Amino acid sequence: MLKAKLMDLFFQILSVFLLCFGGAIIIFFLVKEVKEVRFLKGIMRSVTGEQKFKNKENLIDFKNFLNTNVRYDSNQKEKKRPLLRHTASEILKMNYGFCGENARVAIKMMILGGVRANRIYIYGKKWGHVVVEQKWSNKWFLFDGHYDPLTKMEDDYVVSINSSAMEEYPNGYPENPYVSIHRVKLFKLIKPLQSFSNIRLPKALIYYFESPYLIKISFGVFLVLLGILIYFIK
Repeated sequence: MLKAKLMDLFFQILSVFLLCFGGAIIIFFLVKEVKEVRFLKGIMRSVTGEQKFKNKENLIDFKNFLNTNVRYDSNQKEKKRPLLRHTASEILKMNYGFCGENARVAIKMMILGGVRANRIYIYGKKWGHVVVEQKWSNKWFLFDGHYDPLTKMEDDYVVSINSSAMEEYPNGYPENPYVSIHRVKLFKLIKPLQSFSNIRLPKALIYYFESPYLIKISFGVFLVLLGILIYFIK
């Protein structure tokens, strides 16, 4: 009898702990996400003078902003990064990042600016690269804000290169010709799913996966749901 009461008390305490801890995580990272969105929208206004991307000139200004404000150092390529990678706002505040970080900023700000966008992973013979695919006037185009003198996207290329035309992507490295492109890296790595590696995921999912704070909120939601489950089945 005493053992049953102690077990009941334990599960009650565990349930309350999970509810409180999970709720705290949700609130903490939700506030951070809201602050990030405000920060990114402020950057967009300062760069383009607009709340949304309205024309090609806005996109060119944005590309040049990324060229200047998200730079990389090849000597730090192996530097340890957070499990979920840095957020878009962290990348901009550090003024540092490789092509993947640059793509994260571009994608998140494009979605916030009314433009659908997602990653494209380019596989070369020796190394890979990450660029962005954006939808403009119901067509999909290449966008790349990463600054490398040999792969730099010139202004004239914005909203000009079809995102499926890999052979037209800028590439000044003859020793590393591009051999394939994929949109979903996870599917590319799992053999049974490789045939789906070029699908375009829904915009909401893309935004979610480019937002570490939202992923951390999901963990908080999981803890809350687990706490509720324990409360009702204890």
